[in-house]
Amino acid sequence: MKSNRRPILLGLSAICILAVYFTDAWLLTCGFDGCPTPRDIQTFQPDQGGRILDRYNRVMGRLELVRRVNVDLRSVPIFVQQAFIATEDRRFFQHGGLDWRGFARALVTNPKLLIMDEPSEGLAPAIIENLIEVFRQLEAGGLRILLIEQNLGVATSLAKRQLIMVGGEIATETTADKLAGDADMQRRYLGVEPLAH
Repeated sequence: MKSNRRPILLGLSAICILAVYFTDAWLLTCGFDGCPTPRDIQTFQPDQGGRILDRYNRVMGRLELVRRVNVDLRSVPIFVQQAFIATEDRRFFQHGGLDWRGFARALVTNPKLLIMDEPSEGLAPAIIENLIEVFRQLEAGGLRILLIEQNLGVATSLAKRQLIMVGGEIATETTADKLAGDADMQRRYLGVEPLAH
């Protein structure tokens, strides 16, 4: 009797293994509905707008749909293309780097105003010179730039109008020439030794 059970158990085991295998294969081919086409994937819109919920089911935020646009490299200004050369410098990432890709993405949207927060921080002097040249060319092309900068040399070489903030408030307004030439103002507002020319 034991010899009759063994083939039955082996047969049932084989059927179970085959059932699991075919169920997995069926699920991998998208089940009853079939797999979406590439067009379906590209045009898919989430039902609830990508809500982010906390553990109590309260809305914390929403994920927004972002559409990326590929831009022909020939439409990107040559000086922006040349700025990417700085990313090839091996020392670049040791200094924290400047996100040239983010910088370029901002420029291809054809903005009227570019706001940069301490773009020279941690960069090598050669890269800072390249950055200053890029800013000058952007300004010559009609782009307005609001630069927040702690490097006095960069700030005074790029902007004629200087607003000095102390404790989060504007303490004074001056010009680049006046600030660069006034050692007392540099000490009083910036706490630095005078800028050498």
